[in-house]
Amino acid sequence: MPENSLAAVSYAVASGAHGAEVDISASSDNVLVVHHDLLLSSDLTCDNEGQRLKTPVAIRSLTATALGQYDIGLLDKQSGYGKRFSSQASIPNTRIPTLRDFIERVLDVADDHFVLNIELKGSPENPDLVPNPGHYIDLLLATLFPFVSQISSFSNRLFIQSFDWRLMKELIDRDTGFLCGLLTDQQSDGAPRIPVCGEKSPWTAHLDLEDFESIPHMVKSVGAGVWSSQFNDLNLEAVQEAHRRGLAVYCWTVNDIEDMKKMISLGVDVITTDYPERLVQLLHLDSASHI
Repeated sequence: MPENSLAAVSYAVASGAHGAEVDISASSDNVLVVHHDLLLSSDLTCDNEGQRLKTPVAIRSLTATALGQYDIGLLDKQSGYGKRFSSQASIPNTRIPTLRDFIERVLDVADDHFVLNIELKGSPENPDLVPNPGHYIDLLLATLFPFVSQISSFSNRLFIQSFDWRLMKELIDRDTGFLCGLLTDQQSDGAPRIPVCGEKSPWTAHLDLEDFESIPHMVKSVGAGVWSSQFNDLNLEAVQEAHRRGLAVYCWTVNDIEDMKKMISLGVDVITTDYPERLVQLLHLDSASHI
C-alpha cells in the first residue's frame, strides 16, 4: 500500500500485524501529519492536477489543508525508490493523513491490542523543518489527550520513538507514562549515524557514546524503555545486555525472511517490516513447528 496512508493501516490490520508504525511532522498551522519524510518528493507526490512535483516541498511550509490536496498514492515506479518497492499498489487520490486521522482509522479497524507506533521526525540541523522540541511535544500531547482521556486502555497501546533524542528526552521528562524508544543506526549509510563515539551530537541530545559502556547503557540513561535499532547492528550479546538493563529491543526494517529468522533467534521483542504478511506467516509456521 502507499506508505504512511490510511490504506496502509487497514492493510496492516488485515495482514495480521500487531501494530503499525507511522512517521509524523508538523504543518505550518501546527497540525501533526503523517508522512515519512520532512519534504514531499516527486517519487511519491503528485499535485491536485496529477502532475509530479518538480522540486521538494517542506511539510512545515504548508498548512494541513494544503497538504491534503496532494496525492501520495501513485509511486513513480521508474524512480530508484519505485523500483525498490515495485509491488506497491497504486491508489489514486490517496491523501496525506493527519495523526488524528491515523488514530481514528486504527480505532475503527483494529482490536484493542493493536499498537500505534509513532515516530517523531526530527531535524536538529534544520530547525525550520520542525517545531522546537517543547512545542513539538505540546502538539503531540494535545493530539493524543482526547483519545487518552476517553479510552482507558489507549495509552497502553502507544509507542513513541525518534532518532532525535532531544524530542524523546522532552517527552520522557513530561512523565506521561507512554512507552518511549530511542532509534539508533550504526550503518555507514546512515543519515546521520546515531550515536557516534567522540561526538556530542544534537541528535543524541548532546550525549556522547564514548561516555557509556554501550548503546543499551546510553539508551537506558535517557529513561527510554525501548532500544529501537537498525537490525544489522544487533547481535545476541547486545540484545541480551539490553534485556538485562530492562530494555525491550525493537528492530527495523526487516524485509527478508532469512533476516527475520535471525532476529527471532536473537530474541528481539518487536520486528518492524514493510511486508507484514511475510513475518506473520513465518511466526505462524514457527509456532506450528515449535521452533
